Amino acid sequence: MPIKPQLIKDVIIKSVSFYLDKKQNDKDFQILDLLIPREREIRSKVGGLETSLGKTLWEPLAKAIAEDNVFKVINKDLPCPTNIPAVLQDAPSQVLNSREARNNRFDAKSSLENIKLACATFIDDPIEKYKKAPQGNGVDIWLQKTMLIIF
Repeated sequence: MPIKPQLIKDVIIKSVSFYLDKKQNDKDFQILDLLIPREREIRSKVGGLETSLGKTLWEPLAKAIAEDNVFKVINKDLPCPTNIPAVLQDAPSQVLNSREARNNRFDAKSSLENIKLACATFIDDPIEKYKKAPQGNGVDIWLQKTMLIIF
């Protein structure tokens, strides 16, 4: 299904307006207020907006597009197994660090093998209990694809 430009426009306007309305009441003193007050205010708003785009723009936009394309947005935390192996828990940061260092240690094939190896521990120690994911290690957007069957 094509993405609707009006949907994107509406989410962006709502997100940016919400951010700027919230910032309207922030009046902390900055030394640059004495030197270049207008420029400091603009830069502060732009920098803050850049920082907040993940939660205030990109997540709502992704959710709106998903819902418009027959996905269900699950609005609860995705739990993690209580017995998750350290090798699996550390895998995302290892891949990220490798990519940032540009050492090409993790390509698609080696990443898949590492994930399979780490998940193999669940054969001997199956997942029986779940807990809340640690701060910073959760899922930002949890989507479920609904099947539409037309006869």
